[in-house]
Amino acid sequence: MESKSEKLWGLLNEGFRSGLITSYQMTKGFGRVAESMEDLRLDVPDAEKQFGYYIEKAKLTGWLDSSFGIGPTTKSSYVKENGTNI
Repeated sequence: MESKSEKLWGLLNEGFRSGLITSYQMTKGFGRVAESMEDLRLDVPDAEKQFGYYIEKAKLTGWLDSSFGIGPTTKSSYVKENGTNI
């Protein structure tokens, strides 16, 4: 039986392969997930780990540029200095 993540990955793959989803749309979608990571962690403690796995998989598949990553512009990855976000 296929897992939920395999089904979702298959749907995204079919959309990308058939041209319904563009690289730009994939990048925007993954970026939106990255921006909401702080909230996602409340419900899914290992969300960041899972998301990192899917980012790497999407890069290998050619959906995302190799430079894509969770960077300092996303809420979830701000570096904490003296207990405050910078």
